Amino acid sequence: MTTDRRADRLRPPSTASGSASVPSVVGSGPTVPAADERKMARMRSRPREARPITRPSRHGRHGRENRSPVVRPPLPPLDTRIERFDVAVSTAAEFLRSAWSDLRDVSFEIGIMPPAATGAIPRWQVLREQKRIILYRIPIERLGHPHVDDDLHRRMMIEGAVFRAAAEYLDRDPWDLGPERFRFF
Repeated sequence: MTTDRRADRLRPPSTASGSASVPSVVGSGPTVPAADERKMARMRSRPREARPITRPSRHGRHGRENRSPVVRPPLPPLDTRIERFDVAVSTAAEFLRSAWSDLRDVSFEIGIMPPAATGAIPRWQVLREQKRIILYRIPIERLGHPHVDDDLHRRMMIEGAVFRAAAEYLDRDPWDLGPERFRFF
């Protein structure tokens, strides 16, 4: 006869042998009330190990989707005016470098503000000896007024400044720098 050690520990000695416990008459030995027997039966029927809950990998600890610190997950991350300016300048500069071999060694740099100047505020500075073109972000953004205030026209304004600065470096007209780009106009 095999006995369950856990059950032996939980049951009083009179029920350890397997006999059913029934409320008995006083004086006939130790008894187990019926309520305690039901409680022990519930304890025996519980699973011994907790089962881990499996969730899809996209859910976090509490069953929710992962969230970004600033915006909700479905929205694209926020981009700043500085990042948009950098992207517009770098794409225009790459186009000009691929179209003109004279600009391949030229460094297109972005400055915040030009040094203090009397008179007009320069939007860029061309340094031919050093092969550098410095574009100043704040004057280009603040002093240029696109006729429609949206992202496309602001980007076109920035690209126009890059083209005019490169044209000044090459001593050409800005419209000559991208003839294929403006062929249909």
